[in-house]
Amino acid sequence: MWPPRYPHERLISEQHACMLNDAVLYNRERLDSGLGDELFENFRNKEYEEQGQYRIILAGALMMRTGAKIKASHFQHLRDLVPKIPCQPGSALPFADLGFRGPGKAQFLAALDNYQPGTPRDFYEPRQD
Repeated sequence: MWPPRYPHERLISEQHACMLNDAVLYNRERLDSGLGDELFENFRNKEYEEQGQYRIILAGALMMRTGAKIKASHFQHLRDLVPKIPCQPGSALPFADLGFRGPGKAQFLAALDNYQPGTPRDFYEPRQD
């Protein structure tokens, strides 16, 4: 048997889908309890370390994945960081693998434009815009 082409193809059982949903809800509650703000503050304090700005982008993507609340100032900071992150249109060699891929940048910008707190963002599903 061949492995699934995409990781989300493993979600073939109802049981696994329910477990994933429970994990998303659990993590949203934790992030909304103040952990998300701490996470952003911690990464913003380290923003000018190597890959520091991209770490903030990843934290924002994880928070959007759970549907966690993101302060307006952190949300604006995510928008401001996107143009500063290197973007490769296609594949890159591992030693030069920094930042976004072209489609990933477009997907992240779409996520920022359409984000609704409390609604988890599924980055595997096609856009419904």
